[in-house]
Amino acid sequence: MTVRIGQRIPNLAVRAVDGVQHSLYLHHHGRPQAMLLGTMDPGSLQSVSDWAAAQGAQVLWLCTEVSADVPAGLRALQLTTPECNTCCGVLGVDSGLLWLDSGFRVLDAWQPDLEAATQLTQWQSLAATRDLPAPALYVPQVLDAEECAALIHYLRDVRDGGGASGVYAFENGQPQFRLDPNIKARHEALVEDRDLEQRIHAAIAARVIPEIWRCFHFAVNRRDPLKVIRYDEGAGYFRAHRDNDSPDTAYRRFAMTLNLNTGDYRGGELSFPEFGSQRYVAAAGDALVFSCSLLHEAHDVLQGQRYALVTFFSGAR
Repeated sequence: MTVRIGQRIPNLAVRAVDGVQHSLYLHHHGRPQAMLLGTMDPGSLQSVSDWAAAQGAQVLWLCTEVSADVPAGLRALQLTTPECNTCCGVLGVDSGLLWLDSGFRVLDAWQPDLEAATQLTQWQSLAATRDLPAPALYVPQVLDAEECAALIHYLRDVRDGGGASGVYAFENGQPQFRLDPNIKARHEALVEDRDLEQRIHAAIAARVIPEIWRCFHFAVNRRDPLKVIRYDEGAGYFRAHRDNDSPDTAYRRFAMTLNLNTGDYRGGELSFPEFGSQRYVAAAGDALVFSCSLLHEAHDVLQGQRYALVTFFSGAR
């Protein structure tokens, strides 16, 4: 493919020379980004880095050799030559720079025949990040106050607060469970009380599933287990991520997060960085439903505790 202006680049994952795999979208977190590929002369490298810093943007450099004088604020990922060539081939460029907006769409490409200062001046008007409405479905009054309280009681008292939530990292093709505070910090438990699970299931089936069909024209016929989660003051967050970008989660189509309490905590909002800086807060009992392909983040809880119910919907497998 050849990436063109206005086109979103793919969710590329590259493996650095140290063997660590990097999903490139995780390096931009919904901020404008200059992505350098291959070689670039030191003067232009410094100019791009200085300019991007002034715009509140980031610079990611994919290269086969990292020089000793990499400008401050520039993140370099050293790749093997075949890996770098593959990445350039996917993007349809031999080397150079792509200027990306908050949605990972190409705003412009480096023109080697233009002086760096001239080109950066032309990009000035492209640097602004626009706040766009995220394509998330708000479903009110899915659960009543009694049902919300029952789920909070289940996690807090029946399941002793739940267990620490971890992530699965694939190593040599096999999923390995680990705790990673760089990604998330929360406690959780599956709803294994059959009567409670059936009661909540009935509410979701009656109030959420029909709305997914009406708004997205998608027939849900599979739901993941219900999970109650708790985000604690000073130690509750889930950094920007997608819900279907690993082999074991690729079947997921829609995510649902349903607030179980509001008013007794601060922070903990949900945002969709690729659509701007707007933060979403649902009332207790209300749900947000969105595509698992959307980059989203649960922000830090600053005071109190936030409780929520989450699950995922999909079609036939």
